[in-house]
Amino acid sequence: MADRTTRSWLFQRSMARTILWNLGPIAFAREGEGMQYMAIHVALVGVRGLLGHPVGGVITEYASDPRWVILFCGAVWLAAALVMRRLGRRMRGDRGSAESAAGTAAAGE
Repeated sequence: MADRTTRSWLFQRSMARTILWNLGPIAFAREGEGMQYMAIHVALVGVRGLLGHPVGGVITEYASDPRWVILFCGAVWLAAALVMRRLGRRMRGDRGSAESAAGTAAAGE
């Protein structure tokens, strides 16, 4: 059984993760679009909940080994991580070009 300090540490980390999970979509939103991004995030979490469990059940039944579900989830997570990395680079590039264009326009005045 974990002692009180360990339980407290685990609780703090889980709460921090929950806050980051809820604020994550807003980080991608432009000014005034936070509600739309959050709505899409919540809807997609619902779709994942509706589809994920049956897909995991089918994989387990078909492969007769639950480790294949873990492997499948890992592959989907890796694909999502690569997509988010690419999106992050694209967003930084867009912001950088907008800032440099604004700086060039201000310098020309």
